[in-house]
Amino acid sequence: MSIAMNITTSIREFDLLLLGMINRPFNPYINLFFVFVVFSVYAYVFLLFFILYKKKRWPDLVHLFINTFAGIAIVTAIKYLTNVPRPELSPILLRLDPSFPSRHAFISGLSVYFSNKIFKGALKALSIIYLFLIPIGSVYIGVHYPSDVIVGFLIGLVLPKIITQKRSLKIWNGVCYLKKFIKLK
Repeated sequence: MSIAMNITTSIREFDLLLLGMINRPFNPYINLFFVFVVFSVYAYVFLLFFILYKKKRWPDLVHLFINTFAGIAIVTAIKYLTNVPRPELSPILLRLDPSFPSRHAFISGLSVYFSNKIFKGALKALSIIYLFLIPIGSVYIGVHYPSDVIVGFLIGLVLPKIITQKRSLKIWNGVCYLKKFIKLK
């Protein structure tokens, strides 16, 4: 057996072990709480957009915008290239798209990066706690394996360091420049 196969098998075994530990016992009140937390992450990122807009922090707003859409495209591409099936134990949600990596965890990691730039003190601490609950909740409700959320979260943390604010502004300015040549009817 090749090294890659051994690593893949070890990761899957680790995933199943952790999934079983986190996913049990299955409490209906905790389930409801985590479903709300996991799916509220998109509202949270829109809140970040709104705050940056209201504070007129245009470079940060563009940086968040470019990273959000580039990251969703990257994570979605990885999902369909790897085509990892979801855990088959979620009695709550039936998701048909592939599992790896988690888009919710990506948005969570990305939001941690930007929340650190936006918030201070207790609000920052509460935001970080909330954002760490999203990947945990995804595993708890059984829609992701631990490796899905770990990789998604890490992509969210790292991507804004790769697509920096300076690069985001260049992309934004390039798109705005191209709009001069595109006639919309």
